[in-house]
Formats: sequence, structure tokens, C-alpha cells
Amino acid sequence: MKLFLMLLMSTTTSFAGFKMGKYIGLDKSGNDCEITFHITSYTNAIKNPINEEIYVSIPGHKELFILTHMPSLDSLTGEITVEKSFLRDFKGTNSGALALSVELQNGVVGHFPSTFSYTEHDWKKNVSKARVCTNLQIVD
Repeated sequence: MKLFLMLLMSTTTSFAGFKMGKYIGLDKSGNDCEITFHITSYTNAIKNPINEEIYVSIPGHKELFILTHMPSLDSLTGEITVEKSFLRDFKGTNSGALALSVELQNGVVGHFPSTFSYTEHDWKKNVSKARVCTNLQIVD
């Protein structure tokens, strides 16, 4: 609990430069949808995009998602990079998996979240449903 409070007090923006908080957008039916970026922390307290973890919640889902930049290794050059255009988390379930993906756009100051998709995939029934939320804007 003490660590969580220290993390909460220590950062208000992500490595990518966008502000933590509640963002509202629209789904494909024109209904409001939302996502809340709570805090950013770094594995082993090393501030590096590979170590960045952004704690996120969406309505209707009890657990926090922990979004990360997907790392990549070029085995020919040895270059290690991260996918800067997306933050993602995947969770296994008893019948399949959940995924939350946030698309980042380049802005004047840094990146900002523009779209998110939440997908539930039931492997047993081979059924997948997704909710996509676009035009995200921070709510002050």
C-alpha cells in the first residue's frame, strides 16, 4: 500500500508525455465510452519505455489493466525497441483472453491516447467481441 501511494504521488504523466486522467470518446454507435489512466510506474524504478507500466481502468471491468509498450528484438542487429504507437495488456481467462489496446498519436508536445479497443475472446466457443472507442479527449 505504501508503494502504491508513493507511485500515485510521484507521477502525473507517462513516459510518452500524456496526462493521466479520465478520457472520453465515442464508440461506433455514437455512445460515450471512457478510459481512465491512473498512474505510471517503472519496473525496478528504471525510467525506460521498456519498463513503463500504466495502470488503467475501464467501466464494467473490475481489475486494473497494466498497459505496456510491446518490446521487440531484431535478432539480426541486436536492436531492442518498443512499439511507440500502442500500449497493450493481455489477460488470460478460464475460457480465453482479454485484451486492452490503446493507440497513441503524435502531438506537438508528445504522444496522447486517441483510441482504445477492449476485446474479449472465448477460445472454447470461438467467439470474440470488441468495443472500440475513438476520438479520446481528456476530461478536466
